[in-house]
Parts: sequence; structure tokens; C-alpha cells
Amino acid sequence: MNDSNTRYGNRNNSGGGRPRRRRKRRLRPWVKIALVVIAALLVILLLKKAFGKSGKESSKESNKPAVTSSPTPMQTVNNKPTEPATPVPTKSAGPKYTICVDPGHGFDDGGTSSAFLGAGVNEKDVTLAMAKLLKTELESRGHTVVLTHDGENKLEEKDIMQKATELGVSFSSSYFTENKVFHAYERTIWANILNKQYNFDVMISLHVNALEEASVSGYQVYFCSTNDYSAKSEVISKKLIDMLKRDFPDKNASVFARNNSNAFFVTKYPTMPSLLLEMGFCTNQSDAKDMMNDEWRAKYVKTIADALEQGLA
Repeated sequence: MNDSNTRYGNRNNSGGGRPRRRRKRRLRPWVKIALVVIAALLVILLLKKAFGKSGKESSKESNKPAVTSSPTPMQTVNNKPTEPATPVPTKSAGPKYTICVDPGHGFDDGGTSSAFLGAGVNEKDVTLAMAKLLKTELESRGHTVVLTHDGENKLEEKDIMQKATELGVSFSSSYFTENKVFHAYERTIWANILNKQYNFDVMISLHVNALEEASVSGYQVYFCSTNDYSAKSEVISKKLIDMLKRDFPDKNASVFARNNSNAFFVTKYPTMPSLLLEMGFCTNQSDAKDMMNDEWRAKYVKTIADALEQGLA
């Protein structure tokens, strides 16, 4: 007889005896405690790892240098670069000024020239380009800038004299020339007319120097020492020379005071502080090369802007 059925009961025999239940195995207390401790340690390790990484990332981010602009192109989904973001110019925190910039010569008056500047390049081309760059630089700092001319639209002499008469601006008709040249005196009277509207703080006239002696180089600033604005003109002129010496130490830089008998029209007759800047000698190869170089031009106008701000302060 197989007594296995009687010991455990036959599940197919509904009339058999009651089957025994299997005894559940219980975990011993020390095993339970060990499992709880292990689970707690795992939770602690996971939390430490998560918060530790966050802290490191925060610390890493705080040590990154501040980014002021993002000039590099961003990548699009098709991996083609987009246009770089345009950086916002940093405006000067100081006072804001209104400045008249005079590009020397112009129109049928080419001014001086030399082979070092390149074929077909005259003083008027250099002064107009520099005047526009200076205007952009000063305006980026929050100043108001007006050019005496744009190299394209020439004012008629009769119109200048008529406007001067209407506004009570003094002038001598004998200095006006009936030709296609925007003469220095005419530009000065026009600046005085504009001054009635803008109330300029200073006028700066840009020029290119020339000499037969090719070894002579450097920068020269002139102001009139005998008019109502001489004191302020001198301060600004000397500040400009200081700034030029600071930024271009390998070049000569000098300032000259002239009286009524020999002062330039653009320093003698303006109804505001004024100065004339010779930006270099086109007859000197080094100076001429600089004046045709974009990097030099950008640096030079920043120096002028610095000097005007400090001289006017």
C-alpha cells in the first residue's frame, strides 16, 4: 500500500481527509534588521549621488566666466550656421555730448595724395571714411554726431549764405568760392549754422598731412589760441595728443596753438571749441599704410572718441 496519499491527502479524492497546510518559513529577526539596514544604505547612497552631482554642477556653473555676447554662429538642425548675434554696443556711462565732425576737403577738392595711399585715393577719401567711422563709434557710446557733409550732397554757396543770414550767423562773403569745392570756410559757416540747432560741444576737422620729406611721420593737432573758445579747445587738443601717445607710442604726436593771423579756418571761426587733426602723413609710407588699414582705423577712432570724452568732461 502506498501511504503517500494518506499522509498528504489526495487532492483528487474529495472524500479524503483534510490536507495539511504547508508551514510558512519565517525570516529570522537578525535577517530582517540586515535587510532594512542595506535598504537604508542604498537610499542614502542614491540621494548622495544625486545631490552631490547637482552641487558639483552648480559649483562648476558659478566658476564659469561671464559671457557678454555670443558672436559665434549657432548651429541649426540642418547643421548650417545661422547669422551670429549682433552684440549690443557698450554705451559710455559718462555725460552725452553733441559733436560736429568735419571730413576735410571733399567733392572736387581731393586734398593731398601720394602713391603710398594707392591709385585714385585722395585725402578726401580718407577723411570721409574716418569721419563716418568716428561717427559710428561716438554714436555707439550714446553721443550725437553730425557731419558737415557726406561726400555726396554738396551745399550751394548762396544757400549757405542765405541760411546764415536768416539765423544771424556771421560770415564774410569774400571767403566764399563759386565752384564745386566745399571750401574750409564754407564748411565752418555751415557748422555754425548747424550749431544753432544742435548746440555742439566741440567740432573736430579730420585731415591728412603731406611733406616732400618722406621720413617725416606722426600726428598733429591744431587749435586757435585767440578766440572765445580757446581754453576748452586747448584742453581737448592736449588730451587728444596724450591719448595718441598712449595708444600709438611709436609715432610722433604734437599739438600746435595758432593765433588769428595764421589759424586754420576750421579752428578760427567756429562758434564752439574746435580743433584740426592731421591723422598722418600720406607722404610717409608707414603712415599711409596705417591710414589704409581697417584695424588701424578702428583703433584710431576709438582713441579720438576717448580723447573727446575726457577732454569735454
